[in-house]
Amino acid sequence: MNESQTRNLFDALAPFYEWHWGRAFLEDSVNLFRRKLAPKLKPGDLVLELCCGTGHFAQWLAEQGYRVTGIDGSRAMLSFARKRLRRGQLLRADVRHFRLRYRVDAIVCFYNSLNQFLEPDSFRAVLASSYRNLNPGGWLLFDIVLEHGYAQFWETDEAFAHGEIMCELRYRFDESQRLASCLVTIGPIHRPLAHRSQLLLWQRPYSLRFIAEELRIIGFELVVVKPVSEGNPPDGRLAILARRPKQLHRTDQRHVSICSPTRYRD
Repeated sequence: MNESQTRNLFDALAPFYEWHWGRAFLEDSVNLFRRKLAPKLKPGDLVLELCCGTGHFAQWLAEQGYRVTGIDGSRAMLSFARKRLRRGQLLRADVRHFRLRYRVDAIVCFYNSLNQFLEPDSFRAVLASSYRNLNPGGWLLFDIVLEHGYAQFWETDEAFAHGEIMCELRYRFDESQRLASCLVTIGPIHRPLAHRSQLLLWQRPYSLRFIAEELRIIGFELVVVKPVSEGNPPDGRLAILARRPKQLHRTDQRHVSICSPTRYRD
């Protein structure tokens, strides 16, 4: 799936994401941030959320007193986010290749978002872009699902209604291909299945060894690897906290924090 197809997919998914997934994962993300990152930051610090979606977590960050920037590739997702985020900046960009006009103190990426980059080069590019846009001493916190996590927790079906809209989710994991899928079927309750829309999302597990090595090569210090929540075993969904060293490397001298945040527009 190319970049244009991915953006079109998430544009179509935006209304569902707004009223279900954006809220469903918020509590886990808030708890993870409070445990792992909040003690290392202070009000007024610059926090960037990658793959910010419809802005639920970015809004929470702003309410805690952080200066917030959100990046997402979907115009429709950001349209919802702009209605929600009254204090902060939003940027439509590819999180694999972005460069802010200022460095930030922390970057977060939740909701299994990094698993959605199916090729190792794309996964690596997100980490490298994050490194470039962090202040020396800045933090990167993200969650990731390992292969055992998909095998144990992913094989399930869900269905629920939102007003007159019915949504069905069919999660599957192909161990031979190392690919997880989520088939989203959504449409009016009283219309037959053939008249509902279907969207197929893909994710790929990455090993902790691969992630740790990529972080090291890019220049990060790996600080913490913990379960996202107390109910998940270590080989399920993990939280990874890494830090850019405080010393500014010679190769990084070209990009320094001299600009204040500005509002981005499409």
